[in-house]
Formats: sequence, structure tokens, C-alpha cells
Amino acid sequence: MAHHCGASERNLYYLMKRETGMTPYRFYQRCRLIRVRKRLVDCKCDVPHISWYAADEGFSHLGRFAALYREHFGELPSETVQWRRRLQQESLAEPARRAMI
Repeated sequence: MAHHCGASERNLYYLMKRETGMTPYRFYQRCRLIRVRKRLVDCKCDVPHISWYAADEGFSHLGRFAALYREHFGELPSETVQWRRRLQQESLAEPARRAMI
């Protein structure tokens, strides 16, 4: 990334830290976490495989992944799946409620 930007690694590190408050690695890590969250939210299956999505993004230690996920989003990946499931159930139940009225 530094080579692509035409800067030294050290300079890129300090510039990113100053401008974004994150190191290049933390920025990359956050991007990976966001991709996992997007997959969890957009999943059409009944039970998304959190571990598969985490592994696809390069997280090899699931306990550390869950801790990072909570740090970034304020909830565990399983909690994201739970609220997504509740929203799906509510959206399926809504037409039935309207039909009863």
C-alpha cells in the first residue's frame, strides 16, 4: 500500500494514524470486519455460518474475531444474526397481520 501511494511505510503509518486515528493494519482489519458484518446481515440462509465468513476474511482465531467484532460494532456476531433473524420474522409476519385487519 505504501509503495502504491508513493510513501514510505513509516510515513504512511503516521499519516494514516494522524488522519484517521487508525493504523493501516487496524483500517484493514476494520474493512474485513465490515465485510463479515455485511455478509451476516445480507445472508438469505436460516443459519449463517459465522465461522465460515470470518475464515473467508482471514480471521483464524474465532475468539479473537468475536472480541474484535464486539469492539467495533458493540455486539457479538451471534447477536447480529439474532436481530437479523427477528427482522426477517417480523417482515414475514407483517403481511399476515395486515390481512387480518
